[in-house]
Amino acid sequence: MSFKKFAILALPLFFMIMVSWAGDELYNIFFLKGDFYNIRACCIIFGAGLLYILIYRNRYKFISPYNRSKVKNHNRVKHLVLILSMADEDLTKKYKNYQCDNFKAFLNKLLKENKIKKQDGKIWSWEMPLIAINHHKKSLKAVTLVCSKKEGSIGQVQDFCYICKKYNELNNIKFFVAGQKSDDSFELLKPPKDIKEYDGFNFNGSDGFDFNDFDQLIKCYDFILSEFKKKKYSYKHTAIDITGGQKPTSIAAASATFNKGVLTQYVDTNTKKPIAYDLRGGYSLQVDI
Repeated sequence: MSFKKFAILALPLFFMIMVSWAGDELYNIFFLKGDFYNIRACCIIFGAGLLYILIYRNRYKFISPYNRSKVKNHNRVKHLVLILSMADEDLTKKYKNYQCDNFKAFLNKLLKENKIKKQDGKIWSWEMPLIAINHHKKSLKAVTLVCSKKEGSIGQVQDFCYICKKYNELNNIKFFVAGQKSDDSFELLKPPKDIKEYDGFNFNGSDGFDFNDFDQLIKCYDFILSEFKKKKYSYKHTAIDITGGQKPTSIAAASATFNKGVLTQYVDTNTKKPIAYDLRGGYSLQVDI
């Protein structure tokens, strides 16, 4: 039996004993002038402290989200996780060769063209993740991409990174790609710094993910967040965007943020603006980003 399971079983019994002691001990201290520094008193203090820690660690399960701070920009996103869907190759090649003064100008041109192409039922699927990056670019430190496997977006991700790295505003942002090794373990791969090296780059042979495999995706997001913790990335400045991919991809991404303080974000297809929610304590709270 693990220590965590043992603690869960033992703590209720300990607190029952502690409560029975507490009344006698308080009576001895205040009425009989008993010795405060005895074993039972120390156990009560230790138990009360332990109870306080447990309640504090699970405070978001007891506190209504409507009592949380709504300070503007409190949740300014520095670390963004994006689901990258497969894009039309002809459009990707076209937009990859665009020459614009800055990233915002490129995005405005893209949105204008996509609006026209939408009438023909043919739009570029990378519009939404690029909008998300543009929205957070002033505060963004790192972008982590989750791609579909084999013949999917994992084979196109170098083009996505290339397009972003063409523009000076995004040069300080680190790009990572979540990959799955042949032994089913995960890794975070970093694209090359020089955009000239992107052509033919295969991310060490790591594969993407099956966007319909919910269990695999849950493990992927848990791995990404654990790596963020190792890198000391603050969860309150982290968002997982659920706009792209299949339905299981979005559900898995949203569920990975529950009770962690990580924001769930999606790009509204009508307003073209990101909307974010803090999913803690069984409630959702829309926050300013």
